Amino acid sequence: MVVLGQVDEKFIAGLVPTSTATVGSQGLEHNAQLLVLVDQHAAHERVLLEWLQNQYIADLQGPISDLLHDSDRDDTSSGDDSSFGGQDMQDAVQLCTSESKGCMQIMASLQEVKIATEHQSVLASWGILLSVHKSSANVITVIALPRVIATYFDHRQSVLEQLVRDCIHEYGSGHLSSSVRPHYSMAGCPDAIQDALRHIACKRAIKFNDALSHTYQ
Repeated sequence: MVVLGQVDEKFIAGLVPTSTATVGSQGLEHNAQLLVLVDQHAAHERVLLEWLQNQYIADLQGPISDLLHDSDRDDTSSGDDSSFGGQDMQDAVQLCTSESKGCMQIMASLQEVKIATEHQSVLASWGILLSVHKSSANVITVIALPRVIATYFDHRQSVLEQLVRDCIHEYGSGHLSSSVRPHYSMAGCPDAIQDALRHIACKRAIKFNDALSHTYQ
């Protein structure tokens, strides 16, 4: 598309070539072009969402992926706490996610604790590292969260807490596969995480009435 400029501080006008040709007054054929108006907010939101998704998946590659496969042979429910993968896994996750300040604690129901314990591996594969305290049956400690999400909601602990709860409930409902996250893919990602990424993209995107130029960044 050849960008022409901004219209009413809401749309981006451009010309898109088509597969048809027109005959002018002199009998010459001209390649037809279509004038299009693109919603500047929607377009920027889409670009940001794709960037956030790619960044999110990239953050989860590397050490965590190796440890996730190695963990299949280990029983991680030993000692007073049940925390997926032990200290090595925690260190690896914190390399690619944002550590929750002070290790956020969630007062959970017995059902939530049960689901979180059963799905610790798959939650960790999506960047949500939890520790379930056996000595305190209704407490879940959030050790790490996906970096792109934790950074944006850094000062909104209630939002992060609800995100964790929603992910736990999604696995409890049986709507999500309990398989560990596939490499380089958002397939099977909990809706709560995808909704959070969409929210971030929407809030950061260009809005209506934002004046743009060809050099806008």
